[in-house]
Amino acid sequence: MASITKRTTKENTETWLVQIRVKGHKTINKTFLTHDEALKYANKEELRVRKNVANPGKADTKAFMNSKFTDVIELYRKEVDSTSKVSMQLRTVVKHFGEITIGEISKKHLKDYIVKMLKEQTHIKSTFKAGTIARHFSSMAKVYKWYADEMEVDISNHPFKTSLLPSGWNVKRERRLSREEEKLLRARMHQAKNGFVWQMLLTFAIETAARLQEMLYAKWDEIDLVAGVWRIPAKHCKTRKARSVPISHKALACLKILKAHASSEDDRIFHWFKTKDGCSGTFKYFTETIGLEDFRFHDLRHEGISRMVLFRRQLSVFEIMKIVGHSSLDMLNRYANLRGEELVERFNARK
Repeated sequence: MASITKRTTKENTETWLVQIRVKGHKTINKTFLTHDEALKYANKEELRVRKNVANPGKADTKAFMNSKFTDVIELYRKEVDSTSKVSMQLRTVVKHFGEITIGEISKKHLKDYIVKMLKEQTHIKSTFKAGTIARHFSSMAKVYKWYADEMEVDISNHPFKTSLLPSGWNVKRERRLSREEEKLLRARMHQAKNGFVWQMLLTFAIETAARLQEMLYAKWDEIDLVAGVWRIPAKHCKTRKARSVPISHKALACLKILKAHASSEDDRIFHWFKTKDGCSGTFKYFTETIGLEDFRFHDLRHEGISRMVLFRRQLSVFEIMKIVGHSSLDMLNRYANLRGEELVERFNARK
C-alpha cells in the first residue's frame, strides 16, 4: 500500500515522500513539495501498480501507448533533463507532434516530420539539416526508452530510425579553412566592433580545437598559465566529461591579451559574447559578407583537429583524442579532414 511521510531537508524545507509497496512489484519512492501533490500521485500510482500486478504487462502497455508524446517529452524535461542540448532539441520537437500518442507514431508521421523540418527555418535563418534531424530522432528515442522504463513496459524497438532520412545524409563534412580564407576572415573581423576579440576567438578556436560553448563558458580559474593547461569542467563539455587541453604558444599569447581586458563583473574569458547563438550568428554574417561559402563556426573545430593531426607530430592519436574530447577513432576520423596536398608535403618531408 502507499504511505506518505513528511520530511524536512537540511535547508529546513518540508517535503513529502510517497512510498508504494505492492507484492510482486518493486517499491516506488517519489518526493513532492506539497501533501496534495503527494496524495494525488499516491492514489493514482498505487491503482496503476495493482492493476499491473493483477494483469501483468497489459495495463502498463496500454497506458504507455495511449500517452500523448508531447506530454511525455515535457515530463522528461521536467523530471530528468531541462538544460542539456537534448532538452533544447526536444523543445523544437514538441512544436510539431500535436496530439499524437506514442502508439500512433508511424513511419509516415516521422517522414512528414523530416520533410517539414528540412524546410523549417532555424533561429539563425537557415534550414534544418538532416544531421540535426537525426539528433532529434536520437533525443526522441531517449525519451521513448525512458518512459517505457518508467512504465515498466518491455520494448525491443523504437520507431525513430535514421534510415528514414534522405539517402546520403550522413556524409562526412570535409569543409576546411584555407590560409587565404583565414586572412580574409581576419580582415573582416578586424573591421567589427571589438575586432581584436573576434580574432582572439578565431585563433583560440583553431589552436585548441574546442567547441564554441566550451570557449564561451570558459572562466579564468580554468586556466593554469604556469602549467600551460586549460582544464575544462564536465558541465561545459558536450560529453559531460572533463578534459585538459594544452595551451599552445599562440593560444597563450591570446590569453595574455584577453587577460588585460578581463571584466570585473564577468569572470568568463570571452565575456563580450553573451550567447552561443548570437556569436555563431555574427560569425555567419562575417563569412557571408566576404563570400566564404558553406563555412560554419563549428568547422573551426574540424580545422583545429586537422592541423593538430598534421603538425603536432609528437602527439599520438590517443593523446589527440583526449585533448579534443573524442571517445572513438571513428569520430576523430570524421573531424580530421586532411587535404591531398598536405599529405604529399608530409610524405616528401625529410626525416
